[in-house]
Amino acid sequence: RSLSRVRCVLPSLAYETPISTKLNPLAISRPTLVEMLGKRKNQKIKAYLSEFLQGVSSQTAEEILYRYMPQGYAAQPREPEKLGEVILSFFSGLGDLEPAMYLQKDGMPFFYSPVRYGSIGADAVIIYKCANEMADSYYMKLKEKEMLEKKRGVLSKRVSKQIEKLSSILKKQLDTIENAKKAEKYKNLGDIITANIYRIKKGMRTLQAEDFSTGEGITIALDTRLSPAANAQKNYKRYNKLKSGLDITAKRMMDNNKEIAFLESVQVSLVSSETMDELCEIEYELGKAGILKTASASVRATEKPSVPHQFVSSDGYTIYAGKNNRQNDTLTMKTAGADDIWLHTKDIPGAHVLISGAKGNVPDITLLEAATIAATLSKARNSLKVPVDYTQRKNVRKPGGAKPGMVVYDGYNTILVSPDKSLFERLIIR
Repeated sequence: RSLSRVRCVLPSLAYETPISTKLNPLAISRPTLVEMLGKRKNQKIKAYLSEFLQGVSSQTAEEILYRYMPQGYAAQPREPEKLGEVILSFFSGLGDLEPAMYLQKDGMPFFYSPVRYGSIGADAVIIYKCANEMADSYYMKLKEKEMLEKKRGVLSKRVSKQIEKLSSILKKQLDTIENAKKAEKYKNLGDIITANIYRIKKGMRTLQAEDFSTGEGITIALDTRLSPAANAQKNYKRYNKLKSGLDITAKRMMDNNKEIAFLESVQVSLVSSETMDELCEIEYELGKAGILKTASASVRATEKPSVPHQFVSSDGYTIYAGKNNRQNDTLTMKTAGADDIWLHTKDIPGAHVLISGAKGNVPDITLLEAATIAATLSKARNSLKVPVDYTQRKNVRKPGGAKPGMVVYDGYNTILVSPDKSLFERLIIR
């Protein structure tokens, strides 16, 4: 059971307003306020305002001081009188409410107030008609953010688990490949036994002969239960088994690497997703790939993908970037013109980026900005230098049966850039 430090909390117990030693700023007189401000001594002004005035939080104290001195607080002559006037003006103005919610760059709220606070540095501010509507909107957005992060976490965990599983299989396949490389050894042993079959007597446990591959002497163990010809066949069978296994394993390894590359591209999409719809598209994508079995994945099968990121370069060119593999496919294979410039991080999972209307040629600044966007929307977003390939869209192809977002391309050039989130934010159209 939670206990209050100021009153007893029990069922049916009458509520009594807690007694406060602080002064009510709505009822305080000007002389009393000036007197209290004059008693501050060496105490920090913001903490002092919160200490002696009821309902004044650290943020409200910051706003009062901002209205008193927008350029930054510094002690002034006759401060108690001047600051007292600002405090009284602030609280008298609470009759005209202007409920405001303050947003970060990603559109998420981080603070709200009943009146507009000039001291709050925000990327956007939403003004509401009433405080209840503001509070409802604030906590609804936080709840949506919580649900978004929860879903992102579930999908990320599933993808990571699948990558871990495939990586484990890949390691075993590599071991199989290494063992299969020994196949020639058994063919060589079979050939030596066959060439020396006339020298092998019944009951011999070993054969001393010349190794055809090295020209040196070699000792070959023989199975006394088998004939000389059967001993040779035993080695040929091991050779054939390993050789056929090598081809099968190599094919499976290729498929495995493609699957891991696809899942790593999904991880990049999960990190950059900003809305529940975008996460649902990724969920649908994983469902189509057979990695998830969800009801929502089948529901979204007929829905259109959401729109990709859109930017305007310093030269005025429109740049697009896919938010997930489904968008990447649509952007590259359907939206792009043949002469548009297509970009992607070299051998690194990331977004498909498109410079629209380039007609096969594009200014260096726009190319650099588009490549930087590609690097920022890739798995290498925290690296210092990232190679980005670029080519005309007509040089990009999607092989039959390829996973979403997976393409091949030729006739490309490569540029080295550094990921830059600030450039991303500066050029993007929200």
